[in-house]
Amino acid sequence: MAFKKIAVVGFGEAGPVFAAAFMKAGVPHVSAYDILIDDPAAADRLRAKAAALGVEPAETIAAAVTQATLIVSTVTADQTVVAAGAAARHLAAGQTYLDLNSTSPREKARAAALIEAAGTRFVEGAAMDTVPNFGAQVPILVAGETAAALATELNALGMRIEVAGPVLGAASSAKMLRSVLIKGFAALFAESMVAAGKLGLQHQVVASLNVTFPGLDWQQVVGYYLSRSAIHAKRQAAEMRASAETVEELGVEPLMTRATAARLQWATDLDLVRFYEPGAEPTIDDYLAAVAAATDAAASYT
Repeated sequence: MAFKKIAVVGFGEAGPVFAAAFMKAGVPHVSAYDILIDDPAAADRLRAKAAALGVEPAETIAAAVTQATLIVSTVTADQTVVAAGAAARHLAAGQTYLDLNSTSPREKARAAALIEAAGTRFVEGAAMDTVPNFGAQVPILVAGETAAALATELNALGMRIEVAGPVLGAASSAKMLRSVLIKGFAALFAESMVAAGKLGLQHQVVASLNVTFPGLDWQQVVGYYLSRSAIHAKRQAAEMRASAETVEELGVEPLMTRATAARLQWATDLDLVRFYEPGAEPTIDDYLAAVAAATDAAASYT
């Protein structure tokens, strides 16, 4: 499989990273499409971001995916099926659609049905850590009948792809179950720190972790997770609802997963990102300041 053209659908956090990596690896043509191209307030910024990477900013999804050897979907979880449906209308046999969205196996299956109806190969994938931390070298699991062949080609471009197997759902299941742990940590930190902050004890509580779990800078760790859960609360809340769905389908009541989704939805409803001003090294106090500002703003409207 020679990648003459790769289309990236969704140009938020992960999309530009992968698009830039494809350009650096020598893919002749990389295009990018995002629904924000239809938003006059965001369109120029989107075009400029693509142009700065040498990527063609597509004005329509049809322009992006037509004749693309590979289409990489990096949209938000709630847009997984919508994006697949929009792309499928312009796809044909011989193309491959790689869905890297953080959503449940059920949603991946729905997307696959739309893509495969067009005669296009569907491979599901999941990043097993954060793209900001690892860039295009983020570990990715893929699954599907043609996943192994695609992994070989993408690894040749410098990516880190592992194959979970030929059965769709294996990669997304692993991702969802990992998220139960990782997003659960963030939700626990948030609840504990907001409560501890009421007493001015947040740093003492976190310092105690250095005794129980030595070897980590817990002030830095907690600050990082809180910043992620503030800035990306909306996306993470949607991901945790998908994780709860996955856990439930496996016959386990998702008590903790639903609670995590609720805590992230709380951050979403407060719109913490609006008040969040993270420094080079996000801190616990950044988060508490954002919560205080958001709470005060919410109170002023009541």
